[in-house]
Amino acid sequence: MGRVGERAAARYLRRRGLRLIARNVRVARGEIDLIAMEGRTLVFVEVKTRTAGGRAEMTGLEKLGPAKLRALRRSCGRYLKRLREAPEGWRLDAVAVELVKRRWWGYRPTEIRWYAGAASLGE
Repeated sequence: MGRVGERAAARYLRRRGLRLIARNVRVARGEIDLIAMEGRTLVFVEVKTRTAGGRAEMTGLEKLGPAKLRALRRSCGRYLKRLREAPEGWRLDAVAVELVKRRWWGYRPTEIRWYAGAASLGE
């Protein structure tokens, strides 16, 4: 289910002009779901996927609390240290993907929401 959400989020961001450069990047004690470029800005993306029909008030971002955001920021910093040349700027975004179960052939996205600058959500 998570992979379906990540693929849907990647397509969604590409359609909005971002250039995807990496998926599921592992860094010490962490992982970054998607990394993209928007102009000259490096964009780290955390994808939160859930199935439709759950609690209506849940958006998929409820698990993106302060501790998770701190861990994501550390992972972004570790990734940036790997680069030969630093980008002009960077930010941490989140994409919430809601999936609905198809009969026997898997899931399909019903709603996708992009939260640019999600790092500020936990502050």
